[in-house]
Amino acid sequence: MNKANATNLGKTAALRFLALVVLYIVTYVTLIPVVRAEGDDTFFMGQLSHTAPVDWVIQRYMTWSGRVFSESSAAVFLPLPQIAWRLVDAGMIILLAYSLMRIAFNVFSVKKLFISYAAIWLIAPSVWLSASYWVAGSFAYLWPAAIACFSSLLLVDLIRAKSVRFWGVYVFAAVLASLGVEQVGPCVVAFGFITVVVLYIRDKSVSIPAIVYTLASACALLVELLAPGSAARNQREMQVRYPEFEDMSFIVKIYKGVVWHFGYMYNYLFVLVFALAVVAVFVVISGKGLRHRIISIRSCTFDADRLFAYFVAAMIFIVACASQLRILSTLSVFDLRGNSSSLLHWLLPYVFWTLLLLAVWVLVMRVDGNYCYQFFMISAAIASGALMYFSPTIYASGPRSMFIPSVCLICSLLHLLDKHWRNGYLLLIGMPALISLLHFMLNIYRDFNLILFI
Repeated sequence: MNKANATNLGKTAALRFLALVVLYIVTYVTLIPVVRAEGDDTFFMGQLSHTAPVDWVIQRYMTWSGRVFSESSAAVFLPLPQIAWRLVDAGMIILLAYSLMRIAFNVFSVKKLFISYAAIWLIAPSVWLSASYWVAGSFAYLWPAAIACFSSLLLVDLIRAKSVRFWGVYVFAAVLASLGVEQVGPCVVAFGFITVVVLYIRDKSVSIPAIVYTLASACALLVELLAPGSAARNQREMQVRYPEFEDMSFIVKIYKGVVWHFGYMYNYLFVLVFALAVVAVFVVISGKGLRHRIISIRSCTFDADRLFAYFVAAMIFIVACASQLRILSTLSVFDLRGNSSSLLHWLLPYVFWTLLLLAVWVLVMRVDGNYCYQFFMISAAIASGALMYFSPTIYASGPRSMFIPSVCLICSLLHLLDKHWRNGYLLLIGMPALISLLHFMLNIYRDFNLILFI
């Protein structure tokens, strides 16, 4: 009996390893056409050609950027042949998919690994390109995000009351991730703090690994934010890209940031929001795995969950048919008040998308059942984008600023799938992801250049 179990475990482990290898090879093939692009890639290589890597990282920290991990990665990999970057970048994409699977699902299975990998291909292509397939961009966005997701496995296992060996490895990963793009560190620290609080409330004791994780990542974040180069860079960026930023009040920064945020969410996050809505609506309408909430008003009874699902479905239908209804321009244009001739015309897209996002948010929490997880994960998706309100590079960063919000939404989507798992989800998520992957590869093999990042 024990021998049979051991054989089955060995076959399962081999199958998992084979799945990881296949996904790695597929990912590596997509990276073959990627070359160092004119701009940051070539500029940094020129600097590194006559400066020692350690000296270059210190110089960058003092004069331009506190992203120690990202700058160190550039210093190591840019002087090497491009194949070195391709090998590691493919590994980071697989690490991201693996970590997302471990965060969302209770078990490691080939099906759930594939659906996690498929989900990352629902990220908008322009976001993928600039955050993962641009060499300099990958150091700041993909690599810290993948390592941050891996580090959070410590928090996930603590929440699930599992024993964790070598938890110092996860703490070290959290420190590295917090020294990447400024959107990652706050998420790592926030989720660490939430875990500390949750474990204290549940277990009436303090979790040393969670506290060390939170404090270490917080210290790393401070090292990044307080870098002399960060202040110097902000000053330089204000002078070159956004001269009026320095004189703007806090309220004006938020106002302009919200306008920017709505436009970017519409352009780069809608597919993921749509996927969340479709899965949640399907679960409610199918009537399986969800105890419906019935509301009675006088002599009438209503299925509140079903009504809410119909409302979300109707709004999604309006968006899908916006061109035919001739309202696409009305729903997709977000501008400042002074640029619109009508107050109603200006407000309508903001009101519509606010209602839709809130409705999807509430429905997802209700269907998932884990209100805290979905609340904090979707909050992180919104807040990580909102951090850009206070950056002078808000209009210069481009689509890659939506990469971290996209990862948070994928965590939300996969957790929802886990709560109501059906094999049909492999087709529901897999087919759009496959189309996106093939379309992406077609374009990147045809012509890889920075124009694709716009």
